[in-house]
Amino acid sequence: MDDTIIQMAFVRFFGGALAGILIGGLVAWRRGAEAGIGTGCLVIGLVGLLGAAHAGWHRWHAIAATAEAQGVLVATASDLDTAGRPPGESRGPVVRFTTPDGQTHRVTGLGGSQSQRHPGNAVPVRYPPDDPSAAVIADFQHLWGGVGALVLFGTMPTLFGLYFLVGAGREDTPPGGARPARRTRPPASRHARTKSKAHETSRAGATSPVRAPSRTRREHLAAHLTRGGNLMFAGSFVVLLLDAGSLARSLGFAFSTIAGACLLYVLACRAGGERGGAAGIFAIVGVAFLMFGVGILLLA
Repeated sequence: MDDTIIQMAFVRFFGGALAGILIGGLVAWRRGAEAGIGTGCLVIGLVGLLGAAHAGWHRWHAIAATAEAQGVLVATASDLDTAGRPPGESRGPVVRFTTPDGQTHRVTGLGGSQSQRHPGNAVPVRYPPDDPSAAVIADFQHLWGGVGALVLFGTMPTLFGLYFLVGAGREDTPPGGARPARRTRPPASRHARTKSKAHETSRAGATSPVRAPSRTRREHLAAHLTRGGNLMFAGSFVVLLLDAGSLARSLGFAFSTIAGACLLYVLACRAGGERGGAAGIFAIVGVAFLMFGVGILLLA
C-alpha cells in the first residue's frame, strides 16, 4: 500500500513547524511572548490536523480498494537470527500469504508489530489486487499508524496554542470588559523636569557599576544559546535530507534535533532571567518532539 500521502503529510508538518516558529516569533515581537507562543503552536497544530484529515481520507479509500487474505506468520522480531535475512534488512515480522491465483507472496511489517503472535499463527493481510507485492499487515499500526501519529502531532500543539491564546486574551481584557481611561498628568515645570532627570541620572550612576557587568554576561550567554538553538533548528532540515532512503529515519533524527534546539532555548530563557512560562513551554515542546523522534526511529 502506497504511503506517499502520509510521508508528504509529515514533510508538510515539518514545514508547518518552521512556519509556526517564524509566525509565532513575529507575533511575540508585536503582541508579547504568550500570544506568540499560542499563535505558533496553533499554526503547527492546524497543519498537523489538516494533514491527518487529508491522509486519513486517502487511506480510507485506499483500504476500500484492497483485497484481504489470511497470511501465516513466518518470523517475528525475536526470531530474526533464524529467519535468513541479511543484516540491515527490516527487522519487522514476515508474513506469507497466497493470492487467489495461487501465487505466494511475503510482506515484512514494522518493528514491534505482531509481537504477541508466534510463527505459524494466522495474520490478516491487505493488498492491491493488481499489485500483491504492495501488501501490508492488516492491523492498526500498518493501516492507520501514520494517520494516528499525525493526529497526535497536531492535537498537542493545537491545545497548547488555544491555552496560551486564551490566556493572552484574558491579560489584554481587564475585569468588566472595559478598558480604564488613561489618566493624564499636567505637564511638569521645566525646573521639575530638570531636577527629576538629574535625580534619575544620579541613581543610574550609583547602581550601574554593581549590576551591569553581571547582567551583560547573562545577556551574552542567552544570545549565544539562542543562536545555537537557531542553528540547531536550521540543521534539522539538513538532517532530514541525509538519509534519502528512509523518510521515517530522517524525520526521527530531525525531530530529535529540534528537541535539542528546544533545550538550548530553555537554557537561553534561564540565562536571560526569563520569569514567564517561555522556558516551560520550550521544555514541553522539546520533550514532545523527542518522544515523536524516538517513536519514529523505533518504528522505522
